[in-house]
Amino acid sequence: ALHPLLRDLEPISLDQHSRDRIASGYERRNVIIGELSDPAGFDAWVSPFTPDEIEASVDAFLRRFIEELFTRGLGEGVRWGFKETRYPRTAAERLAQLFPDAHFVVMTRRFEPWVSSVVRAPWRSDLAPGEVDEPSAVRRALTELSRLWIRRSNAMLNFAADDAEQRIVVALESFDDVASVRRLYGRLGVSDADAAMVAKV
Repeated sequence: ALHPLLRDLEPISLDQHSRDRIASGYERRNVIIGELSDPAGFDAWVSPFTPDEIEASVDAFLRRFIEELFTRGLGEGVRWGFKETRYPRTAAERLAQLFPDAHFVVMTRRFEPWVSSVVRAPWRSDLAPGEVDEPSAVRRALTELSRLWIRRSNAMLNFAADDAEQRIVVALESFDDVASVRRLYGRLGVSDADAAMVAKV
């Protein structure tokens, strides 16, 4: 998953103190040549880059990395993208910042099928094996999961509402026929959906 990478390479990764030190090093980078014998003139933070250039370089690297990761080996016209249920709004916002022309499809899912899927996932431990038959433990787990579902759902719905032109909300339950998929394809500017492929998926 790219979430940790997106988190670690946020555009705000340079705090003001770091920016000031790097800017100072950039302004005084000439002390590297000819003035190293002057202790007062030496700055260990000498830098050939300004803070803005460093942040732009990080963005360019991450943008290129994602583009190559999701296009390598694909044929002409093939679309490839993210499908991740656990990305927080901050990661979505970072992707929107890196790719301002990107379209985002925020898919909603009713709580009951979502929680059913979550509690059966082998990598989760909302309930210990001995708690499955304990009503109080089940209620506690469902309460915590409902809070998580509400928090995540609201965060992503608010993300979508911030840019209705580029971000749309689609209920998972609406993908029950070819017409629904074709409407989504049309919104995203993708060629018409193949009925056989939709049925297969």
